[in-house]
Amino acid sequence: MIHQHTRPTTPSCHPESPARAGREGPCLSASIQMSGLPALGHSTLQFGRRYSVAEESVGICEHCGCHFEYWLCHCGFAECMYAYCDSCGKTSILSAWDKRMPRLPDCPGQQEICAAMEPYILGCECGGRFKKGSWPRCPRCQHPLSAQEAASYIEKNAPGHAKGWNWQRNWTGIYCIVVGDRRIQDNFAESTPAVSS
Repeated sequence: MIHQHTRPTTPSCHPESPARAGREGPCLSASIQMSGLPALGHSTLQFGRRYSVAEESVGICEHCGCHFEYWLCHCGFAECMYAYCDSCGKTSILSAWDKRMPRLPDCPGQQEICAAMEPYILGCECGGRFKKGSWPRCPRCQHPLSAQEAASYIEKNAPGHAKGWNWQRNWTGIYCIVVGDRRIQDNFAESTPAVSS
């Protein structure tokens, strides 16, 4: 699903979040495919030989009022799962197409990771860990963002809301959020964790 926005009149709270053209990454977060470069305010997302566009929208922190850019990743379209850093809130998007993706029982895809997946993921550059039950965070005040409060801007920005689409109101379902383009893709650990006997 593509989400459009009107840019805020106040400056972005995160120094690295202004829209930049030509960003590329291997996650599919939207169902629209393209062959050229994106316009300003878009991210180009590559998976295999296909490309997709993720349009950035604007959210607002319920704690400090910061306006920030975000985009949603639909893990069904992307065939991925995700986790948030327990310290900074960065989003890790893990492709089911990556050969390093472990096949774990009782660990369904297309949603937040299960706890058994955590040892297979490298830590965040901030020193935190990508863990089940973590949340995205405001880029200014670093408080966890509420999935319930996020409905106010996600549904306002979503064209599909007028036709009956509603935000899932949690950070565990089929959609994940990338705030200020703070993301990492397929950060799998190179060695498989030892299995205890």
